[in-house]
Amino acid sequence: MPSKFRQLPGNRNHIILGTFSNADSQQRYLAGWPTERAVKANYDSGMQCGACSFFAPFDSDWGLCCHRESRHFTETTFEHFTCPHHDNEGWCAHSFQDRNQRMANRDLDDLPVLTSRGWRRAGKKSCKGGKRGDLDS
Repeated sequence: MPSKFRQLPGNRNHIILGTFSNADSQQRYLAGWPTERAVKANYDSGMQCGACSFFAPFDSDWGLCCHRESRHFTETTFEHFTCPHHDNEGWCAHSFQDRNQRMANRDLDDLPVLTSRGWRRAGKKSCKGGKRGDLDS
């Protein structure tokens, strides 16, 4: 099997639903990361998997870590789990881009577009389906 498809040690993920795919990750979560103060601080401040740019949700509680730099890459994780590589984007947004990529693309989102009603800001849709403000308002 090519090395790029090799699973990480401890990960038994064959798309596991409803639980952690890695027992070590589950233990870190249940113990509250006792040896990792920075990770616990992320968790306590709401920087959890459900708000990470690289979290691909399966349902309302579980999803796949898609952050290549994370030790939990390709693991099924709980939405309230976290790691040292958390990339906070918000609880409803998952662009699978790091902060620098999002900042570069933000400029594109702010470009005006011509519509039948005049010039409008393209904007990104918000979590609730709304849009950012118009240029001419």
